[in-house]
Amino acid sequence: MIEITQGLKIVTFDIETTDLDAYYGQIVCCTFKPLGKKPFTVRIDNPKNPNKYSDKWVVEQILNVLEKFDVCVSWYGQMFDKRFINTRSLLHGLGRPFPAIKHRDLCLISRAKFTVKGNSLKAWSSRLRGMSNKTFTTPAMKRSLIRLEPKALNFMVRHCIIDVEETELNYKAMLPYLNKKLEKK
Repeated sequence: MIEITQGLKIVTFDIETTDLDAYYGQIVCCTFKPLGKKPFTVRIDNPKNPNKYSDKWVVEQILNVLEKFDVCVSWYGQMFDKRFINTRSLLHGLGRPFPAIKHRDLCLISRAKFTVKGNSLKAWSSRLRGMSNKTFTTPAMKRSLIRLEPKALNFMVRHCIIDVEETELNYKAMLPYLNKKLEKK
């Protein structure tokens, strides 16, 4: 709640990748949703990307966007998204780690503050609102994503948009339970 009353710029974000290992995988998209506003997505197939088979441009854009905010909110972003972005930045020689902004990882918060079975985004969205619109990927979809097929990329962007929208709704519901002191991570 403290970050809203202080007027801090808050964004939810989520990345989608071709692999869980950042040495082998690439970031194919990242969706951002500034609090209370419409989401927008950075995609590997954007015409501004000089090489659609490399996520270097995507990583640079992610870092550029995040630097404009005071607080980022994610679901398991401390343990996956942030580390994946840092690894890809390092491998591309960018010399730019994840920005030193405040980070609310709702998955880690839910594990620390509540006692329930299952801490997935879908489980918490269902608990808090009685439903979730979350989609699931299949092995065939992941293989298509690795080949950067437009249908797979479009599916993953929709998947990512749903994730940030549900993360924002969960964030608003959990606000009264969050620590008042917000530290940079």
